[in-house]
Amino acid sequence: MKKFILNPVLLKGFVLSGLLCLMSVVMAQVNPWTDKAEMPTARTGLSASAVNGKIYAIGGAFTQTVYKAVEEYDPVTDTWATKADMPTARAFLSASTVNGKIYVIGGGKSPQAISSEVEEYDPGSDTALITSVESNINMNPGPFELCQNYPNPFHMNTSIQYKLDETAFIKLSVYDLLGHEVGVLVNEKQSPGEYKVIFNTVKLAYGIYYYKMGAKSESGQYYAGIKKLILSK
Repeated sequence: MKKFILNPVLLKGFVLSGLLCLMSVVMAQVNPWTDKAEMPTARTGLSASAVNGKIYAIGGAFTQTVYKAVEEYDPVTDTWATKADMPTARAFLSASTVNGKIYVIGGGKSPQAISSEVEEYDPGSDTALITSVESNINMNPGPFELCQNYPNPFHMNTSIQYKLDETAFIKLSVYDLLGHEVGVLVNEKQSPGEYKVIFNTVKLAYGIYYYKMGAKSESGQYYAGIKKLILSK
């Protein structure tokens, strides 16, 4: 009876081939994800909701821009379609589907400008409807008053006025749409009276900003007021 002697080179090849096959199986099991078509508008802080087998990406933000965008993804065809914009641009919002319609709730243009609006979107007709309107953000007016800046919109400089009926520690700051503080105009204790601050925007890009005044009086009262300003070309 002849003895079968396996060539060491062939043996090494069989072992290597087997290991490669095993590694490919393991890798296939470890990575269950499949790349799909990318969303047309890259952004964060968006919401998503599914209706009739399609996914709707709504709102969100990127750098200085807060979006109204609504984009529809079809998993069957792996394609995106641009739909009618939301009436109100906002990020970090919530969305829910009821009876084939999407309801977008809350969110805001920045952490300092929170929205209470509810908007209804009908994917069938590609239309949006505002179902509630937010009230002005002005918590506990008390003995303090923050006025709208003038002029607004403005190009380089604008003035912000406010009134104090009590001595209070005041902080007046400006924020971009993502909530980043871009300037502190006042940060000190002030006596009762009317004040005006000039906001110079030499280093800022054109766009929408918000200014917020926080006031804490010696009697313990607290005021927070937020208003929008527009820096134009």
